[in-house]
Amino acid sequence: MRKHISTLLLVFCLTFVAASAYNQTLSYTLDNVFETSAAAASARLVGGGLTLGPVPTAIARTGSGDEILWQQARLVTDPRGGQHAFYDQVVRTARGDIPLVGSEIGVHTHNGRVIVAGGQYRTVTIANAVRLSRDDAPRAISRAMAARGWRTVDFDTLPLSDRARIFGELRLVLAPVNGAFRYAYPVCISSACGGRGRARVQHTA
Repeated sequence: MRKHISTLLLVFCLTFVAASAYNQTLSYTLDNVFETSAAAASARLVGGGLTLGPVPTAIARTGSGDEILWQQARLVTDPRGGQHAFYDQVVRTARGDIPLVGSEIGVHTHNGRVIVAGGQYRTVTIANAVRLSRDDAPRAISRAMAARGWRTVDFDTLPLSDRARIFGELRLVLAPVNGAFRYAYPVCISSACGGRGRARVQHTA
């Protein structure tokens, strides 16, 4: 018996969660980026909302027409004065800005020198529609994992503080799965993950 500490991408179009799929070609391409000038990086990056050189990054859209943007996730200044800004691609939808899991670039500047490195998606096709609410996600995860032989704790029996923490950490993302992006909630599923419980799901093998 061993404990698995992992992240479950609860994908709504799987059989245990109802979702509606679009009839379209499914694809995504991860593009590795490494540029040593702001102008070259601006020309290379896919998605608006970022200006590194004289020309802003290009506007891009998903296969269904939603805009793809770059959003700053964090900014770090090192002891030598260099700045390291990290950006994620998001899709702007009626539900808000949804992150594309796996995309990130770092813009590193020091003494006038710029290095841009990371990964981006050039093609984004979304294969499902959201049918599961954020409030229902923890219960659906617990039921789905129990049906697959994992030992779980009923979400509604957790202390109120644990349930509030889980709800506070839930966020909708677009995850690359089987050739397309699908709406999902990344959820910690081990009682050992990060301490103090989380979703309290343990796999025995």
